[in-house]
Amino acid sequence: MSDHRVPPDQSPVAPGTRPGVPVETAPPTPETAAVSAPAPVASDDGRPTLGTRPPKAWRSRRLSFALFGEFVGTFILVFFGIGAIHAAVATGAQVGLWQVAVVWAVGVSLGIYAASSLSGAHINPAITLMAAVYDGFPWRRVVPFVASQLAGAAAAALVLYGLFAEMIAEFERVKGLVRGGPGSELSAMMYGEYFPNPALFGTSLEAYRVVTPLVAFAAEAVGTAFLAFFVSALTHPRNAARPSASAAPLMIGLVVAAIISVIAPLTQAGLNPARDFGPRLVAYFLGWGAIAIPGPRGGWLTVYIVGPLVGGLVGGGAYRLLAMGMVEPRWESPGAGPSRPDPVESRRRTMAEYQILYWMDIPSVVEARDGAGTARVQLSQRFQDLIDAVAMKEKLAGTDAYLDQWEKGAVETREGTAGEVARAVAAELEAGYSVLKARKLA
Repeated sequence: MSDHRVPPDQSPVAPGTRPGVPVETAPPTPETAAVSAPAPVASDDGRPTLGTRPPKAWRSRRLSFALFGEFVGTFILVFFGIGAIHAAVATGAQVGLWQVAVVWAVGVSLGIYAASSLSGAHINPAITLMAAVYDGFPWRRVVPFVASQLAGAAAAALVLYGLFAEMIAEFERVKGLVRGGPGSELSAMMYGEYFPNPALFGTSLEAYRVVTPLVAFAAEAVGTAFLAFFVSALTHPRNAARPSASAAPLMIGLVVAAIISVIAPLTQAGLNPARDFGPRLVAYFLGWGAIAIPGPRGGWLTVYIVGPLVGGLVGGGAYRLLAMGMVEPRWESPGAGPSRPDPVESRRRTMAEYQILYWMDIPSVVEARDGAGTARVQLSQRFQDLIDAVAMKEKLAGTDAYLDQWEKGAVETREGTAGEVARAVAAELEAGYSVLKARKLA
């Protein structure tokens, strides 16, 4: 025997349901109908999806891998991105702003490919904050994610300094620069960012009048707003025109290149607090001192950290307002106006989010949601019998500790209606029962 009390929001059996039978609930309101844009967990079909707390047995390991993914993804982004700036400034290898922007695009795409299956590839504190505010990304993970992003950016800057140290010293000698002295933004710009772009406008007082701190803040906010808007558009499950999971990183890279082409003359186009502050901190300790932090005009905090964070929230929020109207994709027939979608095509494009309720790593309920409603499938009685057996074995039956073991798993996404997805996932869990029982009772 065991105490089957479960927190109300995690009840394994909905009132009036029978095990194995999905139940459709009332359609969502317009406020709840907007499916959140993707964040940290990769689904079965490879698309990044909204992440929530996994079962306790997995949580620590999953978080460690996610943080490692953010570190690696940001390292790759910064290595190629500011590596291109090193090559352009110290050696003249890159000619023109567009060449640097294209390398940034490649770095962003490669970073996303490397990290998406581990963490969802935020690789930018502005995107992490957007996910936490709008998509249910756990707030307790925000600081660890941002710390990993900063560490990855700083590590990439250190590696690049090790590779380019002599070239940077020669560049400073030729230009007559004293590292950390007036005008040394011309070399410090390989790490942190300055406004206006020192390579285009120089470092004189006349140059400072070209871009004021307010304009610099607005430029970073607007650039990051576009980035967040298009990241959302390219990955949002309600957008029928979104690219595949394998193509989305390339498109996001192109978005970054386009934004850099417009914003970089003004502020060097940071768009990412980790990309700026991690290398800037490295530059501070490598001899640039006050030229790195706080910089000759300040702005490292307001322009390059606060600006992108605000812009990310504005851009991400703007797309989600649009997504609230994307309840049903429409298919057009040439010259005939709107037409009903082909049933096969409609089924292929319908996506449902699903979540599994676990007791100590043992599944109990599958719940799936789509734009039309919710379906819930209670697994067969043998799963509850296994829960009872493990509870007796662990001496948890009838205790409050029994209740503490109920956890909702990560939200995943699959093609199909809510009912189809719930039944398919439940069938897969049923098929693996024997292996699960042997492992839990060993």
